Amino acid sequence: MNKRLFVLTILFITIFTGCCCIKNNGKNGNLSSAPLYNGKIDRLSPFGVFCDSESKNGRLNLDSAVELGSKKGRLILRWDFVEPKKGKFNFTLPDRVIDMHLQAGISLLITVDCISPWGTRTRVNNIKNFTASPPLNIIDYENFLKTVVSRYKGKVQYWQIGNEIFDNRLLPPVFWDGTKEEYIELLIHSYKTIKKADPEAKVVMGGFAHELFNKILYNKPPGLVEQKKVRDFFEYLIDKGNKYCDAVDFHQYYEPDRVYGMLNLLKETMKKYGCKKDIINTESGDFDIRLFGEHILYPDKPVPVIAELLEIPGIMDKVKSTMKGGVQRQEFTDFANFLKKNERARIIIERYQSENLLKRISISLSLGVKEIYWASIKDSDTPIDWYWTIMSLCDESGRKKPHFYTYKLTIKKLEHFTKAEEINFTYSVKVIKFTFRDKGPIFVIWNEKDDKKIDFSRQVSTSDVKITHIVTEQNETDKDVKIEIVPTNSIQVNKTPIFLEEVDR
Repeated sequence: MNKRLFVLTILFITIFTGCCCIKNNGKNGNLSSAPLYNGKIDRLSPFGVFCDSESKNGRLNLDSAVELGSKKGRLILRWDFVEPKKGKFNFTLPDRVIDMHLQAGISLLITVDCISPWGTRTRVNNIKNFTASPPLNIIDYENFLKTVVSRYKGKVQYWQIGNEIFDNRLLPPVFWDGTKEEYIELLIHSYKTIKKADPEAKVVMGGFAHELFNKILYNKPPGLVEQKKVRDFFEYLIDKGNKYCDAVDFHQYYEPDRVYGMLNLLKETMKKYGCKKDIINTESGDFDIRLFGEHILYPDKPVPVIAELLEIPGIMDKVKSTMKGGVQRQEFTDFANFLKKNERARIIIERYQSENLLKRISISLSLGVKEIYWASIKDSDTPIDWYWTIMSLCDESGRKKPHFYTYKLTIKKLEHFTKAEEINFTYSVKVIKFTFRDKGPIFVIWNEKDDKKIDFSRQVSTSDVKITHIVTEQNETDKDVKIEIVPTNSIQVNKTPIFLEEVDR
């Protein structure tokens, strides 16, 4: 993830501004007695979103998240949000945001960032600077954290310490301007403070960026920093942070099949150091435009969706002009906006997003991931970062993209499964089985290689099965999904995943 925190900062400020412009019938920024939602917290659900909820007429707009059926939400809380000056706390904004999520039935994971204009080594004086760093005085930081956790005791399930931590001796700081040793020290103090303030709360280590796994597994991008040094850093955090967290977080982008390598590496490293913690995923998303670079730089491993997009007139020329002189954040954002304005490209990308959402979620859950937070709800119409320009479930106008409805369908179909496992079938055909206590199994099936018919009679006990197709077209919703009953020995499969259930006739 590249500089995404700034977007959430802007959104929090927007919410705060809106809240200040309306009559507040509660105290200290709390909601009035009339709830806007009446959701029930379901902490067993694995499905969530990296919340980018926005203000609308002074009210936090969670309508899309509620319609989606999301039961989990991730928010960012900076030190300077609530204690801009030493000893001067203001909870107007977080009170409102947290209460709104709880009323909507969304259980929260809050990422705490050690960012302050007075309390941290890297002095932050405006919201455009989102680099955390070690506190100047650990007592001040502990007091801040104790105050926050105590205030929301019983309301917040997870407290995450930092985001995509890296060692500033290896790469220029983005989210953490400190060393790995300094981060572990912060994690230790945070863990002890949180557990003392709320023994039931869980502590999450700062999420591992997808780029970290790319470097260790594939040495991509080459030349920036030695592969071994990155792996040593990764293992150090797992080893030293093991006793001071309840869950380990990783972020996944690029293509879904890379999740296998990422999770194998993560689980093997955790096993090596005796780390028996839950694995969660607080950021997942498609379409990742960095795949253009990989497709061009590594022609021996072409990316099919990129090859398809490059057949559209004008896109290759735009890629060349974008890459000329090096690509920075603004160039990525401009290129993402260019793709969105091309109708043919947008159709391809939105179909790809929908297909990959179900694949990514199914693979992750089958490999033992406990919770997934999709990133994110809505594209930004004033883009700060290209992730927020193209990846979200809704576009900047609020139009729900196909993968919004596919995620809604996925949550409805797979909520409260008891077991997820990949079933060996045939080469290239992926079959992931979800088992439930109160109903028969549901299978998610796709085939990356070609369009073919398969015989599934050995996996189910009925002569016919129900096939539910996902939403892939812009003019469709979850109400338009195609459902058909087909013979068990003649099921059509291709790269677009389907849900399969047993049915008696």
